Amino acid sequence: MSEVNNFKINNRTQEGDCCPECKTSWDGGDILEDATRRKDASEPMFDMSDTELIEYAEAYGWTPEDKRRWGNLIGMELSYDDPEHYDGVSYWACPECGVAWCRWTGDRTDRFVSDVKLRNLHIEGGELTKDFKLEGFDLTKEDKKHI
Repeated sequence: MSEVNNFKINNRTQEGDCCPECKTSWDGGDILEDATRRKDASEPMFDMSDTELIEYAEAYGWTPEDKRRWGNLIGMELSYDDPEHYDGVSYWACPECGVAWCRWTGDRTDRFVSDVKLRNLHIEGGELTKDFKLEGFDLTKEDKKHI
């Protein structure tokens, strides 16, 4: 895997978008198609008419001429005490490898890799132990307090 030091993400997922580092797809699919699929699967939130489904998709910017797509990126916000703090998303992180790129400059950072990997472990139902190691990342004493 080669390191991509600068990658500008335009805040809008296009069909086929993927991580330049690990090649994981960031394309979450057409918003209206996703809503329709969820309605067909009888998800309670999507118990609505076809017109209401279109209105739902339009609320996220979807139009018949511009069929917006969901993105699978993780928007990373920095804590108030961080010197780079901004009240909103500062970095876009890949949900698989955790590599992130600054929202404004496109500069690469690995500062969220362990956070994303811990998130993925939690989602997959993994267990943390006091001696848990994450591909070279040791849990901090603060992290271990929560185990």
